[in-house]
Amino acid sequence: MAGILAFVLLVALTQAVPAEATVLKCGDSIVSGRPLTVTLDNDLNCPSGYALTMNSDNAFLVTLDLAGHTVAGSILVYTASRVLVKNGRLSGLTASDSTTVTLTDVRGVRLTVRNRATVTANGTPSTCEIDSISLTQARLTADDCTLHGGTFYQGVPTVRSSVVSNGSLSFTESSDGLFTGNVFDNAPVSVGWESVDFIFRNNVFKNAGTALDMGGIARGPWSSGTVENNEFNDNSIGMRAAPYFDTMTVRNNTFARNTTVGLYIDNRVTPRQSYPVSDNVFLDNGQAPSGATDRWGYPLRGGLHVVNSSVENGPPYLPAITLTRNTGSGNADYLIWASSRDVVDGGGNQGPCKPGDVSLICS
Repeated sequence: MAGILAFVLLVALTQAVPAEATVLKCGDSIVSGRPLTVTLDNDLNCPSGYALTMNSDNAFLVTLDLAGHTVAGSILVYTASRVLVKNGRLSGLTASDSTTVTLTDVRGVRLTVRNRATVTANGTPSTCEIDSISLTQARLTADDCTLHGGTFYQGVPTVRSSVVSNGSLSFTESSDGLFTGNVFDNAPVSVGWESVDFIFRNNVFKNAGTALDMGGIARGPWSSGTVENNEFNDNSIGMRAAPYFDTMTVRNNTFARNTTVGLYIDNRVTPRQSYPVSDNVFLDNGQAPSGATDRWGYPLRGGLHVVNSSVENGPPYLPAITLTRNTGSGNADYLIWASSRDVVDGGGNQGPCKPGDVSLICS
């Protein structure tokens, strides 16, 4: 280890180093105060401790090219470093202390990201694979990757053009979430307590229990949750929104073949949006309901189910949620279930509607 460490330090402190094959051992450090590229010339199997540690001056990029090799062990990146790891298989990576790490075409990695670190992963869904994510007070961006689940606390997540499969994503006190162009397959998503400003756009959610649970968007004008132009197919519940629907918008989505209900809204505060639920299409939902009920005991079954009794206002539960141009066919029992105290007709909704709501005109 000492020989390799001395080599890296000596050359890195005097000049930028061209890529060259380097034999590394478990426990080696790659440290640089200048631009540096190290190309791995061997597989590493490190059952304990960190396989490698990396550190650099944040003004310069240190690159580790795995060159198709496998590191069976974790890499630690610490202090305010700027690091690129690419082209191979890596069991784990820990980034902390304001580091900036890019993973390009790295497979099989378990990520631990904390303390203001930023990790960006990219490649293709077959070459960029993240097995798990544990993120605390940090940022993650994944483009064109495959993810298998993760937990985020006070995180800032961006996931684009990726596949999320056979795992779950959960967010607590997180913010500025952006999810576009993804496929969530057997991968439920939960936006939990006191999270703010999440956008889900142009995604497909399929084969989950509750595919998208917007159960923790913070209330108030400083927060928002937008769900638009998505497909929710073949889940039990396509989407659940509760208990704060005051700044959410759900529009232009398709809910198809969800066995219990397409969209379930259980709002308990004053809605702030003018047209929060609009232009959604509900097809063949509710054909094999799970037996779940809303908080008043009414069964969830069909296309859209709305409960809007605001505890803070009490009867007459105003303002109600406006439903506009929500259409569909083939839903079991009803297309829209909402009582007169809970909703306002924005026009263009289709039925059948229950339970005989005089304030909701369903063609």
